[in-house]
Amino acid sequence: MTHGNIYLTKMAITHNNCFTELTKNFPEIFLFVFPHLSSEGTYGILKVFGGEESSMDEYIMYLSDFIREIKKLAEDDSGTTFFYKSISEHESVLKGVIQCGCIPNFPVIVSEGKETWNIFSAEKTRIIALFKWLESTNIEVKLLSHKPVDPLSFIAQHQISTIPVTVNIQLTDKQKEAIKIALDMGYYEWPRKIKVEDMASVLGISRSSFLHRLRKAEKVIMDGIGRWLE
Repeated sequence: MTHGNIYLTKMAITHNNCFTELTKNFPEIFLFVFPHLSSEGTYGILKVFGGEESSMDEYIMYLSDFIREIKKLAEDDSGTTFFYKSISEHESVLKGVIQCGCIPNFPVIVSEGKETWNIFSAEKTRIIALFKWLESTNIEVKLLSHKPVDPLSFIAQHQISTIPVTVNIQLTDKQKEAIKIALDMGYYEWPRKIKVEDMASVLGISRSSFLHRLRKAEKVIMDGIGRWLE
């Protein structure tokens, strides 16, 4: 069941920016990028996966021609996380996404010289406008998929941290639990496969208590997306 004709578009983008060039020259690595746009340019969080730990300085040195500032934040078995500020003069894809009234779903995945973006839009015309904007700035774009989705289901089934920080969606553990039960038991399908009282019985709480948690969770998610659209 979809709410309000929300579409999810997956697209591959090829253009000459610091991250695509890095993965083109060092194909053994791939990146997760969480960009944010400000009046001073683009900044955000970058996580580097793969490659040798001994080569990390080489990767950072390569980025220094494009990045005004880069600071190591954390390192674990999966990769190394950095904060960055960009000085690239190329048009930002994120700028086009925002101008065309779309919502990016992060992270942007960068590998072998290409970026993979997942974009939410309320209307197909907004995606068409975005493709035209990208082409006008000499950014090569390829459509990978385009389909209607239920935003509540999509967000609940993916890590909440992949939503842009400007959306600021914060669910309590009980709210996450209610959303997950509703999804797993078919509450958001049409026709619905489960009643509220049956979901409540899973947690051993009253129908009204479960419904209160579920509605609060739905409101937090939709309010967050609504604030981003304003």
